[in-house]
Amino acid sequence: MLIRLCLTAIYFMSEKSFKDLLAGYLDNQLSQADLQTFLLLVQKEENKQYMEDAIAMRLRHVDPSAKDHADKEELLHQKLLQTVTAQSEQMNDTPPALYKRIPVWKIAVAASVLLAVAVGAFTFLKKENNEVRIAKSINEKTKSSNDVDPGGNKALLTLGDGSTIKLDDEKNGDLASQGNTRVIKAGSKVLYNSGTKEAAEVVYNTITTPSGGQYQIELPDGTLVWLNAASSMRFPTSFNGSVRSVDVTGEAYFEVAQNKEKPFVVNVAGSQVKVLGTHFNVMAYDNEPSLKTTLLEGSIKFESGSDSKIITPGQQTQLLKDGNLKVVNNANIEKELAWKNGRFNFDGIDIEALGRQLSRWYGVEMVYDKKPDEVFYLDIPRSMKLSKVLSALSSTGEIHFTIDGKKIMVNK
Repeated sequence: MLIRLCLTAIYFMSEKSFKDLLAGYLDNQLSQADLQTFLLLVQKEENKQYMEDAIAMRLRHVDPSAKDHADKEELLHQKLLQTVTAQSEQMNDTPPALYKRIPVWKIAVAASVLLAVAVGAFTFLKKENNEVRIAKSINEKTKSSNDVDPGGNKALLTLGDGSTIKLDDEKNGDLASQGNTRVIKAGSKVLYNSGTKEAAEVVYNTITTPSGGQYQIELPDGTLVWLNAASSMRFPTSFNGSVRSVDVTGEAYFEVAQNKEKPFVVNVAGSQVKVLGTHFNVMAYDNEPSLKTTLLEGSIKFESGSDSKIITPGQQTQLLKDGNLKVVNNANIEKELAWKNGRFNFDGIDIEALGRQLSRWYGVEMVYDKKPDEVFYLDIPRSMKLSKVLSALSSTGEIHFTIDGKKIMVNK
């Protein structure tokens, strides 16, 4: 499996020779001749750009003591130098000229890719027999007249009187006062502080994220909500009465503050999610084939018409377009919450499902010449520019992308 992971990153090399050389390199068992061949292969100039992209794509899980990506890169470089030094000392003669004429930083770049992949940086798997498909060249497969930046913390807050506040333009501090409730911005979060008294009049606010936007909100009861792109939530500035109720469109993750006296209800697409205190994700985009509710902690009851399901942690409800409601056991929690954790997790999804996620986050339109039948496996940060994501996707199979303004042309 380790060899497959590394082959994914260094797809431009000969599969047979690279497997043997890489296995020996990682085990520190290469002969002098094989080491020279290995270092020569990883230094091919035409592969330099891909190596840089691979490092930028994901460096994580290298060492718990590494504070950030820069620390991790430096750690990888040190590991490389230690490996090369150890191998050189085992040789009977002077290290070949290859070491002198290849700049150390270039070797470090190549090794960073190898080591990062070896510790689980990222995986591209072929859909048939889980084998790695060796692609041609990323730069040949993804062409763009311009690039598209990733989404960020953007949202519009509509107050009870109809006035609006563009949250991404505001400074930290008080934004508004509605009755006995203060609206406060704190970084990428907006907080509602309603004090201890119930408001005499219930006032509703709405927070809306655009395509390419996300935001976090703390409701008056302390419940935390993360809104994904192209989503909205309508909520009261103070929870009066016996039920805490909000309305959601799109996708949102909830960490509900416990209050046995006041159940929490999420109204979504004509259905209801009822909880006391729990962590769960609701995905209800109109263009998705089903409405999904995924539970992480606690217990929830999902109601749709006369049908209802109670689920426990690790389960997921799926309400299909035809009204059929089912429960999925052992839901892929990492995949469902990837957006909240700043990642794309394309775990066995087709091009259309993948395209819907890209469209929402980058604010683009996917245009298909001929829809490929590949199933994609990819886990990468959502902070990357669109061209980097498309480049990574193109390496998983015979698929081509062209960025044309806000349109992405997909060709088989």
